[in-house]
Amino acid sequence: MKFEFSKTGMEGKDFEIEIRGITVVSGMKQQALKHICNYIYSQPNIDLKKSFYINGDIELEHIFIKRQKEILNFNLTDNEILNEINSILKDELVDLNNISLDLERFFLLKGLILEKIITDNSFLIIKNPEDDTHPALQVKFMEIIAKLQKQYNMKILIITHSPYIVYAVETFSLKYNIENNYYLLDLKSGEGYILNDITDKIEDMYSSITKPFFELEDLETKLLKERGKE
Repeated sequence: MKFEFSKTGMEGKDFEIEIRGITVVSGMKQQALKHICNYIYSQPNIDLKKSFYINGDIELEHIFIKRQKEILNFNLTDNEILNEINSILKDELVDLNNISLDLERFFLLKGLILEKIITDNSFLIIKNPEDDTHPALQVKFMEIIAKLQKQYNMKILIITHSPYIVYAVETFSLKYNIENNYYLLDLKSGEGYILNDITDKIEDMYSSITKPFFELEDLETKLLKERGKE
């Protein structure tokens, strides 16, 4: 599944993205990343009966979750992934009347499976799955995503700034034998942003999203040294 973009209207042939397995995109320009998601989801070759854009419209997600009559049924089913989602929800839920955003995503996945939107060869966009989510639950969520991809041969596009998400995709793809693509949105002097295919150099993505941490660490070391001199 390939899409071409221009630097202005996100159409044309300035660069392209191929969505294969679980494709991960990261970068500094959140607005550009959002445009990429919106553009892809609006294309005529996207079958909306078998596609969903998670974190694209939170109100729509709430409506979708509430209309699922079976969504609060945690009984065993013949679907192992549904059973795993139910197990996570039973372990993590505190108050059914005040469900947090991190658990809403698990409810949403459950609803998408029950309504057969997640089915053979379906398509998901997931924007910032790390939002409001502890790293431990980020990892659990991504293993569910990897299992869904493997079971249903899905195409999944993930936009993230979380090293935990990237590492989970990389690790679970090895575990479940999934072939992925990785892209890094970057700035190029005088040319705006570019989308680099870094599938064979994933360390560039880790360097980009962890750079602020190491800059803070260097600053802390410098400040502690200066205080030691006083």
